[in-house]
Amino acid sequence: MTMTYQQQFVLDGMAGRAAILNLNARHNRLYSAGDLAGWITTFRHSGATYTRAGELFTDLRKRSTGVMACAW
Repeated sequence: MTMTYQQQFVLDGMAGRAAILNLNARHNRLYSAGDLAGWITTFRHSGATYTRAGELFTDLRKRSTGVMACAW
């Protein structure tokens, strides 16, 4: 059976919200556990880079000091 436009729209919205909640929960669990490598991966997609003072980092773990501190 096919779905109506509205049913598909609602289903897509629910799936998107579930994905965001899952990412948020994973982010919080890794931060609480002190898993720096896992925590960093919740921020970026594969292939992302970071530049600091002209130095390019393709692996965010290498630019980290190893200390998990938040500036916010």
